[in-house]
Amino acid sequence: MKEIWKSIPNYEGLYEASNLGKIRSLDRRGADGRKLRGKVLSPCLCGPDRCNYYFVNLSNYKADVKSHKVHRLVYSSFHGEIPINRVVDHIDGDRYNNRSDNLQCITQRKNIEKSVTSKAKQSNGLPCGVYFKGSSYFSVKYIDGIQYNLGSHKIMEVVECYYNLATKTLLHDEDRWKDVRYEIACIYEDFHK
Repeated sequence: MKEIWKSIPNYEGLYEASNLGKIRSLDRRGADGRKLRGKVLSPCLCGPDRCNYYFVNLSNYKADVKSHKVHRLVYSSFHGEIPINRVVDHIDGDRYNNRSDNLQCITQRKNIEKSVTSKAKQSNGLPCGVYFKGSSYFSVKYIDGIQYNLGSHKIMEVVECYYNLATKTLLHDEDRWKDVRYEIACIYEDFHK
């Protein structure tokens, strides 16, 4: 596939996104007048919500630096503005495949349904939302920038149940978060009988 570059909205003349999922800066003058040479940016797996998506830092003419998810930049460059009530989804479930033909705009509800039914895996091979530290697995869920610790256990499948229960609860009733802890405790007790 031939690589095609398009301007990133709100960063025209500064940055471009490619249909293969790359982001590059363009030749320009810095705030101090120095000539800056354009280059393909190296994304990092970080960001404000620590969700294992590729991020890049972009700055405008005022030198304001902002962190952006690469898949959202690619989508908006090739498909247009992302509506407020929509999210950008990776069609194949691979968060690191940011090609423009692998991105679609869907509702948050549809995205959650897809993640629950697809049994998506992270790059480390663990199910989504499950992490390993020390000698046990643990699960966290981020909602509106708030981290919810869902529990830990030595058996990965138990922790995966915690995460799936929390995700399904969010999908069906956003006000039931307080009940999730009780249901997780019941799962934990069942595995210890």
